[in-house]
Amino acid sequence: MLALAFESAWRSILKTPGVSVLVVLAIALGVGITMPMVALYENNSGNPIPDISDDLYRVSVDNWKLEEPFHSRFPDMPTEILNARDTRALISSDIPSDYTASYTLNAWVRNTDNQTKSKPFYSAIRVTNNGFFRMFDVPMAYGSYWSDQQGEDRSNVAVISRMTNVRLFGGGDSVGQTFKLGNEIYTVTGVVADWSPTPRVYDLSQSNGRPEGIYVPLSNFSRTELKPDLRWQVSNNNAPSEFDTTFLNSETIFVTLWVKLNSAADATAYLDFIDSYVLEQKKLGRLERPLNNRLDSATVWLEIAPSHLGTKQLYRVFVIVGVLFLMVCLFNLLSLLLGKFMSVTPEACVVRALGASRLMIFSQYVIEVVLLGIIGGIISLGIAKAGLEGMLWIYLENIPPEFKLIASPDGESAYTRFDGKLLLTSLMLAITAAVLCALYPAWRACRIPPAEYLKMN
Repeated sequence: MLALAFESAWRSILKTPGVSVLVVLAIALGVGITMPMVALYENNSGNPIPDISDDLYRVSVDNWKLEEPFHSRFPDMPTEILNARDTRALISSDIPSDYTASYTLNAWVRNTDNQTKSKPFYSAIRVTNNGFFRMFDVPMAYGSYWSDQQGEDRSNVAVISRMTNVRLFGGGDSVGQTFKLGNEIYTVTGVVADWSPTPRVYDLSQSNGRPEGIYVPLSNFSRTELKPDLRWQVSNNNAPSEFDTTFLNSETIFVTLWVKLNSAADATAYLDFIDSYVLEQKKLGRLERPLNNRLDSATVWLEIAPSHLGTKQLYRVFVIVGVLFLMVCLFNLLSLLLGKFMSVTPEACVVRALGASRLMIFSQYVIEVVLLGIIGGIISLGIAKAGLEGMLWIYLENIPPEFKLIASPDGESAYTRFDGKLLLTSLMLAITAAVLCALYPAWRACRIPPAEYLKMN
């Protein structure tokens, strides 16, 4: 009976190709538009470093203006960005087993070989210490990160991403090669393998989630030619225009600080150290806000970071919009199926009069829609992928093409990841939606008694 129902369902699909195409499109568009929204939220809501996230802590010191909180929506949250003066003091403690302090900027990069055809391009730069690579398990394809001595000596060395390596040197092992960053020449010590933690836990304020193209040593904030792009002035005075000693001694905040603490006791001890330092600074007339320092593990930080909460809230809105669009498509699908099944009622009544059961006719209708749902689900995968990439281009990837070539490993942002779970979910959603929409039209069509219909006709 099941084989006969499949055969009848397929004949019905071929008999009404126009309606069948509309049903497939309704399923494909509904699921194909909804799943990119779900993928964005899913990719942005996980923990990219679950094995180490409980040992890494984001340092927050409430160093903002007395008259207003740094986060207007989260007034109880302290500032998680530090100035150079406080950062130097906080990393002097021997309680953390490792630390990474960093800031970012965008700058022009060019090859030092005048014979190369590589054109200058704009890249994101992270100025940090080598603890960054250790703490966040950054994989290396070639070479390694710079040594402590190179960092202290302010050596012009750098680690570059795989795509930067391709753009500058054509790929391969480029350790020892040189390139120009601004007016300075840097030597490559290592090339990062494909690495794109999503979300970018070490800097959630960067909403696009793309790792930087180049990493250079912090060298105790001595790289005055690499001025941070993002900075906030705490006092009412203007921030110093030059990235010099005056800037580094000012209240301008621009540094993110992460520390590695191996136990809860270490975390408590280090927080006490931070509190003691802040209390000392209060005696000097600084840090006037009430004592409100925090150490949040990466696991916790992913749940409470103000910038990340805003991003996730936006993606929730995307999901709601996608679900509403799916509901509209399903309503249209229901109408199409109802019209389709009712139009073939005469044929169904004849078949039932010849001995077919109501269950067989009902099964034929449902199987027909399942087949259309499978086809629509497969098409929806392509629509979902294209829609996700298009939405990312508009929302996240609207940047100069030179930067896009560097920042997206394999030409694809981690945000566009459409893994096996999402693929299976898309197919199951398409089939489930099709079956649910088929139940009422199929039941309605099967209710008409054959004798009554044959008597009328």
